[in-house]
Amino acid sequence: MKKTLSILIFAITSWTNAAAQNIDSAAVETLMDQAWEEILSQDNAVPGAVITVVKDGDVLLNKGYGVSDIDTGAPVDPDMTRLRIGSTSKLFTALTALALIEDGKLEFDVDVNKYLTEVKVKDEYPEPVTIRSLLSHQSGFDAGVNGYMVYDNNDVVMDKVYYQRHLNRVRPPRREIGYDNMGLGLLGTVSGIVNGSDFPQAVEDKVLTPLGLTKTAMGVPDRQLAHLPACHTWNEAGEALKCTPKFMYNEMAGAGDISTTGSDMARFMIALLAESCLEGRCVVSSDMFAEFTDLDRNRIHPRAKGMGYIIMEKEFGGHFAIGHDGGQDGFSTQLTLFPQHGIGIFTSQLLFMGMPERWNLSAMLDFVNRGSKINPYAGHNELTQRFANELLPLPPEKQVSAEQEIDPSILDSIEGVYFGTRSIGYQFLDKIFRALGQVSVTQEGGNVFIDGTGPWQLTGPGVLSSEDAEHDYYITDNGKDVFLQHSAGMPPDMLVKVPATQSANLTLLPFLLPILLAFPALIYGYVCRGSQNKLRFGLLTGFAGFAVLLGFYCELEYFSVGYLEEGPTAALVLWRLLLNLAWLASLLSLVLLLRNHSGLLGFNGFSQISVSLLVLLLAMSMVVVIALLPFWGFVGNFTGGLG
Repeated sequence: MKKTLSILIFAITSWTNAAAQNIDSAAVETLMDQAWEEILSQDNAVPGAVITVVKDGDVLLNKGYGVSDIDTGAPVDPDMTRLRIGSTSKLFTALTALALIEDGKLEFDVDVNKYLTEVKVKDEYPEPVTIRSLLSHQSGFDAGVNGYMVYDNNDVVMDKVYYQRHLNRVRPPRREIGYDNMGLGLLGTVSGIVNGSDFPQAVEDKVLTPLGLTKTAMGVPDRQLAHLPACHTWNEAGEALKCTPKFMYNEMAGAGDISTTGSDMARFMIALLAESCLEGRCVVSSDMFAEFTDLDRNRIHPRAKGMGYIIMEKEFGGHFAIGHDGGQDGFSTQLTLFPQHGIGIFTSQLLFMGMPERWNLSAMLDFVNRGSKINPYAGHNELTQRFANELLPLPPEKQVSAEQEIDPSILDSIEGVYFGTRSIGYQFLDKIFRALGQVSVTQEGGNVFIDGTGPWQLTGPGVLSSEDAEHDYYITDNGKDVFLQHSAGMPPDMLVKVPATQSANLTLLPFLLPILLAFPALIYGYVCRGSQNKLRFGLLTGFAGFAVLLGFYCELEYFSVGYLEEGPTAALVLWRLLLNLAWLASLLSLVLLLRNHSGLLGFNGFSQISVSLLVLLLAMSMVVVIALLPFWGFVGNFTGGLG
């Protein structure tokens, strides 16, 4: 089939469809060899990689670089080495669901609960979750760790009970876009049910078999484990070592559990560049493929990058592109298509980024910190950028259509504090990460400052540009919410204005105030040790303070036990019970103080003023604890990580 991509429907119409010239296997290999030496292998952060390039149905390059195991020195084989492509798997998930829609087994706008059997989406909001909202990252599910960082003996624990416990929406559906792993896991589950099988079999039936992808599967088949690269990470001393790879054969597979090879991904890209068809067989029809690649459906601003059903808009060297990135336990992947040139590029890096054996806050922050230092997608982006700059023709000048007059009044609504729409679905940690990741926006005289950067100025309707930045910000004010989205990176994640009650200072304050409750209580208990009545009060407040501190510590250090791994345990119930008793003790202490404040102030040998200040400090701390423990989702919650 000739390359007549319906993708061109949404491409920038002023661009020509001039084919890339003088791109042959030799030129591509020379460039990618240089890229490996200069980009990917620097600092030994990437021990190995596979780079695959296709053009007009031909494979120009499918080559392995470096080693798959730092101990054995085994080379990377593009035909045999199993590559775990993480969220790039979502392209397979979306195509599977679209194929089932064409078969009449699924419908775009029907409540997914119609299809679900053993689990059901909860009714946090009246609007149902539909297949269309799952495909568009608009279902309102949390987007972070839950559901797929769950390991037991190196395999993910995900039974139906656990899955149901975490199937929570944290935002109204179809109001904002939030990149959503849980939703894609659910889409996979639904696809397996309506296919009369499980999800891996549905992918096999609808995508892998039609395209002849014989070395691609959900998970890593036992027969292929010998071809799985080692997982690499560092120890605390910064020394390189191997780690144990982890798998997720479970309900979350649809979010990112494909393993494949460079040769199979070459076939997959050729098919995508021909409207999902290869060698006379198609996954979906041309009309459905146009649905798949309609980027305008989720474009929150006319100038912002859009997203189709999972597939995302990109740009390299001024050239329009689409694709998806992915990362998973020692792997980083990028698939990029230049539809106007008939070119596809797949890069898979083997990274020093293994998952910790046990998740706690410090492990999570360390993982994020290491990830930020490695920047698992920087190499992909730089490589693809170099390809576009050196091998693709110069793009024609973009013809920007006449725009509306710039209205500066939009800046009146922009000031405030923002956080991303992604959530991990665990109320305690979610609030912490949102507080730590907040972005402050201020404006003065038409100059906007975003997290200390700027000044940013309006250069178009709702468009903020800065001379010091390589990207723009786009403002969307729907009359109810104000969103910010920048032009760099994936489009689904948006910045949403934070309510004043959720500012970083107010959110993080409880980490200090329990100390103000605990230590003044100890002092009070010591100075009033000669008075039984006052001593009781001091012991009660002291217990409250230390129970809060211990409970907070357990949440930070052992949250994965109850939330990610085993479900409710005796230990989880115990520290949650402590937090609830601390709340009750604080409430009782405050009542006693209000009813008998005069009797709790008098001491011989101590300044009345000093004691009064101490009691006032205790009272303030108790009020904070009473107010904020429910805020963190602890009061009345004894068994789960979810608020």
